[in-house]
Amino acid sequence: MAARPTPSPPTDPLALDVGVATSAVHGMDRYLVESDARLFAACDGVGPYKSAGEAADLVVKVLRRRLAGLTGPLPSRERVARLCGAINHAQDVSQMVRRWGETTCTAAWLGPHGAAWMSVGDSRLYHLHGADLHQISVDETDPRHAHVLTNYVGKLRFRVAWVTHQRGWLTLAPADALILTTDGIHGSEPADFLTADELAAAMANQPTAQTAADALLAAGRKHDDRTAIVVRVLS
Repeated sequence: MAARPTPSPPTDPLALDVGVATSAVHGMDRYLVESDARLFAACDGVGPYKSAGEAADLVVKVLRRRLAGLTGPLPSRERVARLCGAINHAQDVSQMVRRWGETTCTAAWLGPHGAAWMSVGDSRLYHLHGADLHQISVDETDPRHAHVLTNYVGKLRFRVAWVTHQRGWLTLAPADALILTTDGIHGSEPADFLTADELAAAMANQPTAQTAADALLAAGRKHDDRTAIVVRVLS
């Protein structure tokens, strides 16, 4: 008897247009764009130190190795859990290597009809729906000193970091977009903050995700590494 053929997984209905723009001052930003896996992340190594860049490299490598090769449909809750699990693994590895520093991370992993997301630190995730840009993640910083992180991946000199994940699932519609930025774009002090309205205005009427990412890069006010990833849902 011939073997019964294995059914193919359903096709993901989301067609995407993706753009990424980055510029370096300290060289500590890292990003992940795995368009086939629909996996995206923006990481910002904390401080102008080599170890910070190594921490950001670690997070990007772990996300790619643990998630980019997965195929087939996953329930939304499992997709969120696996995304957070990858960050937990990066945290565990960081505790074993003294030289690695600290990093922020905001990531999105798209599946049918939506996206799992998580965030640690002050890199941000935004959701553009129509003309309205909504900040999804919340900056995890000291309210008295906006540039001082209260959560991160990695460890500081005097204490081991903890990782608690902001996380969730976003339902996406055609023409929606996800925007991931490091604080070189959106700012970390009053003098260099960009509001959601200012970011939306920078992207308005841009014909592609790449030109939108380029516009965000140009709009940033902070003298720092800048990274912007724009993921547009076409259909």
